Amino acid sequence: MVFGYTPLDYSGDQVVSRTVVFNGRQYTLGTRIQSALSIQHLQLGWSYDLIRAKEGRIRVGPVVEADGFLMHGRLTAPDLATPITEVEDVSAGLPTAGVALTISPHRRVDIYGQVAGMSAGSYGYFVGSDSGVRVRPVSHLLLTAGYRTFNLHIESSADFFRTQLRGPFVGAGFWF
Repeated sequence: MVFGYTPLDYSGDQVVSRTVVFNGRQYTLGTRIQSALSIQHLQLGWSYDLIRAKEGRIRVGPVVEADGFLMHGRLTAPDLATPITEVEDVSAGLPTAGVALTISPHRRVDIYGQVAGMSAGSYGYFVGSDSGVRVRPVSHLLLTAGYRTFNLHIESSADFFRTQLRGPFVGAGFWF
C-alpha cells in the first residue's frame, strides 16, 4: 500500500495572443492576464507481485490506485478599466489500473517502473507513470528518486482542463 501527495503550482503574467474563455468570461486578444494554477494530486495505491523470479529479485504485477485531484485556478485582468478576477475550483477522483515492475539488485535497493491510468469516457482521462530507484538506508526510511509523467484531461460541456507534465522527482517516506 502506497500513499502519495504531489503539489503542483504554476503562475504566469502575459498578454494573450488569442481569445481565452475562463469560468464563462472572455479575455480578448491583447489583454494582459495574470494566472495561477494549483493542483494537489492525492494517490492511494496497491500492487501485487503476480510474478516473482530470481528468488524475488524480479517482480511484476498489477497496480490499482485511487487518484484524487484538487485544482484551483485564477485569472486576473488587472489593466482593464474595471479589473476582472475569476476563480474556479474543481475536484475530481478516478480509480486507475496498471502494471508495475520491480528489480531488486540489493535487499535495500529497488529499481522500479509503473504505469497506471483510466478513461472516464467523455469526462476525460488520467495516465501517470513513475520510474526510478528506491533506497532503504535504515529500517523504516525510504528515499526515492526518478522520473514521473502526469497526463490529466477533464472535460464538462464547454469547460475543460488539460495538463501534461513530466520530469525528475525526489521523495522520502516511511516503509513498513
